[in-house]
Amino acid sequence: MELHRWALRTCWLLTLHACGDADTPATSAVTLPEPIGPPLIRVRQTWDAVEIEGRLGTNHLTLWQRDQLLLIAVRSPEPEAAGISAKLTGSLNGDMEVVVQNQLWAVAFQIHQVDQARLAGQILFPSSDGPDLAPQSYDWRGPRAPPKPPAASPLNGRLETVHLDSPHLPEGRDVTVYHPPGSAAPEFVLYCTDGERLPSYSGFLDHAVTAGQVPRVLVVGAHSARGLEAGEDPRSSEYLAHRGAPRFLAHAQFFCDELVPHAEATWQAPTDPAHRAVYGVSAGAEFAIAINRRYSDRFPRLILFSLSGQDPPQQIFPCQRAYFAAGHLEPGYRRHTQKWQAHARRSETVTEFRESISGHDSGMWQEELPAALAWIFQD
Repeated sequence: MELHRWALRTCWLLTLHACGDADTPATSAVTLPEPIGPPLIRVRQTWDAVEIEGRLGTNHLTLWQRDQLLLIAVRSPEPEAAGISAKLTGSLNGDMEVVVQNQLWAVAFQIHQVDQARLAGQILFPSSDGPDLAPQSYDWRGPRAPPKPPAASPLNGRLETVHLDSPHLPEGRDVTVYHPPGSAAPEFVLYCTDGERLPSYSGFLDHAVTAGQVPRVLVVGAHSARGLEAGEDPRSSEYLAHRGAPRFLAHAQFFCDELVPHAEATWQAPTDPAHRAVYGVSAGAEFAIAINRRYSDRFPRLILFSLSGQDPPQQIFPCQRAYFAAGHLEPGYRRHTQKWQAHARRSETVTEFRESISGHDSGMWQEELPAALAWIFQD
């Protein structure tokens, strides 16, 4: 059975990546042509409310493509509300243009290779006269974009969320855990930041594990800290050493010295560092790099998406394998991710880099994680 699972996983991986010789440091990359000019430009339009209403029909949200333009229109979820505006977040960002005051908004973007794009996010409805309205989620997949991977529902494995008390974090910390199907101990463990996101990943991950495309991996996600006051950003203070050294050190001690031993004692997480990886996105990826630099013997493998933060240092990158991913429509994060991959190559780390026509959004991260897990534990 295990040989069959290994064969399935290996065949699936080879269809995704052209891997280098495992006996020598190697680099593999799936990249896209560079755009001529900015990959994403907002384009002003003259909007026709009647046309938009016709496209919406009974829906509150619609997206459509016209040449290289992606157009988005949304109707207020509460027709009687006043003082409402509409704001895009996720792959696309910014205030939408008013078509009908408090009722109808629209926006257009020129997107490089929009027919290959996969975009996701939310439209927020902040109010100046009362509580904000419920957000609307948007999801666009161009006709030439990769097909959306299957997701298990219900899960064959299971999720649980627990609260851990901590001498380093006075408020303690919630942790969400994905347990793979079956009663046997997991083969590998992935420790990740932003663990509150794990339920949104779990369907894609669970399908890949059940199909034998990904090894039986336990995923242990420490939730990020949340601010209680406007302007407070404890997440960045915990993930970025230069933003809040005392809080960063406290969180690093919790992550490395409390969470890992707890996972090994409670959830049968593997103790062999070769069967352990750390995953993060954006600032969370910077945290993964930081603990690798401090404890490279304990965390030798990293999965790093949409890196933010500081440029690589002069010192060698003490990582055995590192998987990088970023989107064309997040140019700053993409450049930073490329810089770190180049630094890893110079340090003789075995690397993989993948990019897609996507932005700084959870949709891309969710879909890319199973492939990253299949690769990171291959030697």
